[in-house]
Amino acid sequence: MHFTSNRTSLRIRNIAIAILLICAAAACYKLYLTDRKMDLVNEADELYKQNEWIRAEELFTKLDGMWAIEYKKDLIRQSLAALQPVTEMKSRLASLHRRAEEAAGNDNSAALVETYNEYAKLAAEVGKEPEKLAVFQELTGRLNTEIELKSAIDQVKERLMAQMTNDINKNNFGQDQVVESLLLIPDSFFGKSGAKQKAINELLQNYDTAALQAQAKKSGIQELGEAVNAKLQLYKKYKWQASWLTSWLDAHALQALQKPGQAGEIQNFIGLAKTVQAMKDVIPASGKAQSYIKKTIDGWFKSAEQSVKANKFSDAVAMYEKLNDYRDTSKEKAEAERKWAIAQPNHILEAKFPGRKVDMLYTDAQKAGLTAIAAAVADGNTLIFGAMLPNGTLQTAEAGLDRSDKVKSLKSYDGISVNGKYVLVAQTASGTRESRYIGYEFRDGALQPLFDFEANGFAMERPGLMLVQSPADKADGEQAYYEIVNGKYTYSRPKSDYVDIVLDDLLNYPKKKVRFTGKIVSVNGQTAIAEFKDSYMMLKGSFPFAVGAAQITGTWTGYESMQMDGQTLQLPSFQVSGLESREAAGTRETQGGAKADGATKADGTTKGDGSAKTDGAAKATETPKRSPQPSPSGTPARSPAHSPVRS
Repeated sequence: MHFTSNRTSLRIRNIAIAILLICAAAACYKLYLTDRKMDLVNEADELYKQNEWIRAEELFTKLDGMWAIEYKKDLIRQSLAALQPVTEMKSRLASLHRRAEEAAGNDNSAALVETYNEYAKLAAEVGKEPEKLAVFQELTGRLNTEIELKSAIDQVKERLMAQMTNDINKNNFGQDQVVESLLLIPDSFFGKSGAKQKAINELLQNYDTAALQAQAKKSGIQELGEAVNAKLQLYKKYKWQASWLTSWLDAHALQALQKPGQAGEIQNFIGLAKTVQAMKDVIPASGKAQSYIKKTIDGWFKSAEQSVKANKFSDAVAMYEKLNDYRDTSKEKAEAERKWAIAQPNHILEAKFPGRKVDMLYTDAQKAGLTAIAAAVADGNTLIFGAMLPNGTLQTAEAGLDRSDKVKSLKSYDGISVNGKYVLVAQTASGTRESRYIGYEFRDGALQPLFDFEANGFAMERPGLMLVQSPADKADGEQAYYEIVNGKYTYSRPKSDYVDIVLDDLLNYPKKKVRFTGKIVSVNGQTAIAEFKDSYMMLKGSFPFAVGAAQITGTWTGYESMQMDGQTLQLPSFQVSGLESREAAGTRETQGGAKADGATKADGTTKGDGSAKTDGAAKATETPKRSPQPSPSGTPARSPAHSPVRS
């Protein structure tokens, strides 16, 4: 028990001695550090005063870490605050150095150039302040930052140029990253101002051209244009002129255009041409491709015009239809169609009635306000009609025909329409007359029926009045007038074989059958005397002449002599072929009999409605008290050219 107590006491004594020794050593070390810190503070302060900024900053930074010795702590911190720019510059340069080593190790040329550019920017900034410049130069000298950066970039430049040459030789191209990396390298790495362009322009041109040629084997002009545009944007980013790109694309586009252009493949050419013309940013308007497009298109338009002049209308229209994909050719096509219709009106039917079997083709032009007209019998039972209006519009119409009607001809006649419209007449076979005539008036875009009769022919007296020869429902040889009723020609009346006149105009119709109203003043068997102007005329014929007004038909044949009151008179002799009393004639007309169109004068005008009185009739109250008695003397008739005179 006593032995154990002694051992414990000894152990406590040893521990106390050890603690004492440690404390003594610590005290000695602290004394050493204090002395050392005092020396370093003095040294750093002296360096600071001598403008040895970098070494002073390093010492003050070290002293700031000796926190256990609180000797001139405020001085240290104040000095470090004053030396803060040096600290920051050291930090920036150290960071740039690390980034440069990392970029070089990873073969990242873009990061390497970016680091160099930051370094150059920093150098430019400190270059304006001599104190900072000295610090910068000393620090970079220690780190070899500039030398290592330039060396690394030189190596990258050589590697990039070698890679581009190798890609050209192997015809192996990826993205344009290698080009951009080369463009990133500062001009100073190539020598004097402008040396970079001379050093790499040829390489860039060869590289781009080879890359585009490789792509052209599998891409169209649109994709190539996009590729060129992407390259141009890249060069623009670095303010680099790369005119070879647009020159190459222009030449390639020209070559692509020449194939369909020379082969006359209009639609293929136009499709490609429109694509090229839309690429204004990459294919110059003054280039060869654009010029070739204009020349080729103009040539095709000229060819179409020449086809029209040569009456090759089908070729011209087909060409205009194809060229319409390039620009609107509706006007040119319409003009070609118009000239085609005029030169070959049957084209209207071919265009509007395709596939129809036609016969009896009839064409016409420039009539009734229509530029061109064509008509035909289609499929044996349909009349088809086509017309071009002055504005080039085509109008068509159809009309049914009886299959039993064998069409002999189609023809247009002037003067039939009272509206000035175009009239087409189909002449078909007839069982009772020479032909059946079916007339149509082209009005309101349709063939409107105008007449339909069987006869031996017809002629127009005037628009609205038609003279028909031997209409089927009348006696053979009879002529009849047809007039417009409700828009159609309808039978009106038979044609008379005489002319209604006023008696005073008789001498203007020698040996022509006429009808007039006169007054008979004396009768002697088959001879009668009637008033004529201020004298008389002689009537002859097997008719029951009676004194009074009468409607007389016949022919003036000449003059005959007659004795009256011891004088010999030369009177007009009139051979009567028809005689009616005025009352009977008036009654018949009132009951609906045929009425004359009106007494026609020699000058072609009319007077009255066929009941006009003669001058002799008008002077009935002036009749001589003694009526002359007809007593033909047999004296030869005088020339009708002489008026009756008293001898």
